[in-house]
Amino acid sequence: MTEEEDEQPWAEPEPELVVEDEPVAEPEPAAEPKPDPQATPKPEPKPKAEPKPAPGKSHIDPFGEEAARLYVYLKDLTQSLPQDKREAMEKSGVSSKLDAIIDRVRKPLVPVPIPDEILGVPISPRLAKLIEYMRREKQHGRK
Repeated sequence: MTEEEDEQPWAEPEPELVVEDEPVAEPEPAAEPKPDPQATPKPEPKPKAEPKPAPGKSHIDPFGEEAARLYVYLKDLTQSLPQDKREAMEKSGVSSKLDAIIDRVRKPLVPVPIPDEILGVPISPRLAKLIEYMRREKQHGRK
C-alpha cells in the first residue's frame, strides 16, 4: 500500500530561498519627454457611408435587357479561357446554368390573363391577382 500525504490546498506554500550572486542595480529612470502642444492626438476619421445610388439610376434587373447583354458577354469571355478551365466549367455545370439564364432572359414573358369574373361573379382586379397567385402557388406545390 502507498501512503498518502496530507494535502492542504489552501495553506500557504513555503517560501523558496533564492540565492543571489550579484546585486542587481536598478536602472535610472529616463527623463520623460515633454508633450508637444502641436502633437495632440487627432480624432480618427469617421468611416464614410456607402454611397447611395443616384435617384435617377435604378438597379439592373437580373432578367432585363441590360443583364441579358452582360450574360452573353460573359459567355463570350469564357471562349477565351484555356481548354482545361473550359472543361472544368462544363463539368461543374456553370456553363449550362449560364446558358439556361441566357435563354430565360431572352424569352419574352407572356403575361397571364387576369379574369374579371369567376363563375359569373364579377371580381376586382386586386382579388383576381390574388386568386391567380394562389393558383400558381398551388401548381408549384404539386411539382
